Amino acid sequence: MSVILYLPALLVILFKRHGTIHTSVHAVVMVAVQFLIGQDFLRSHPREYLVQAFDLSRVFLYKWTVNWRFVPEDVFLGKQFATTLLIGHVGCLVAFALFKWCRTEGGVFALLERGLRRPNEKPSMHQALSSDRTLTMRYIIAQAYQILLDVITLMMTSNLIGIVFARSLHYQFYSWYAQQLPLLAWRTRLPVPIRYASSLFSRRLTTR
Repeated sequence: MSVILYLPALLVILFKRHGTIHTSVHAVVMVAVQFLIGQDFLRSHPREYLVQAFDLSRVFLYKWTVNWRFVPEDVFLGKQFATTLLIGHVGCLVAFALFKWCRTEGGVFALLERGLRRPNEKPSMHQALSSDRTLTMRYIIAQAYQILLDVITLMMTSNLIGIVFARSLHYQFYSWYAQQLPLLAWRTRLPVPIRYASSLFSRRLTTR
């Protein structure tokens, strides 16, 4: 489940770096791998496998929830609450895609326009990691660091959004995001004491 939460960010990164055609190829490969893994089940019980593997309507037990413990049990188990969380999850992803993830690319619509107009080229305005030997090693390292930091931030943000809107989150799933909080906090413009406090909070979560 945690891997699925990274998927929106992964698709954005692939589209930025590889363009429309190559992103579509990667998406087909991901789907094909899932069908290959489940081929034995798809041959014998295809309907049961698809329903159980991607059952979005199942009701989670209230006693296992962590992040929504303050919500009354009858509300937690209601279909309306599940729908609200799903809308919030999708809406938050859209908001980040519009105003954060593609901001340095001129906006999501400009990025999409470039990607659809030249589907075989990468629509990102950022240059790929240079291999020019005339450049200083310090510049190349700084360039690679910035690319890596952008990718990590986008992936971690996508994962954290999914966790925030997850209806049931067991205690052991703190490992999904606890170690990501310090980096995400220091990527914000929050006051330094708050960023430092997030590091201490993350450390306490991982040592429980």
